[in-house]
Amino acid sequence: MRLHEAVLDQRLSARQERNLSRILRECLTSIFKHAQPQVISVQLSVEPNRLVLQYQNDGAGMLSLVE
Repeated sequence: MRLHEAVLDQRLSARQERNLSRILRECLTSIFKHAQPQVISVQLSVEPNRLVLQYQNDGAGMLSLVE
């Protein structure tokens, strides 16, 4: 698994940390359960007034079509 960390100016609140942890745990559980990937990439970035958590994997699953 590759983890790209965000550098935060200040620590998140306990509530934010707990919610972020739960969201990430659910994403990873779903990926391992359904996709059986070899590589997972997780990236946390900070934007004004929000945190952005992005993840990708190379496992099996639904393909999205871009037109």
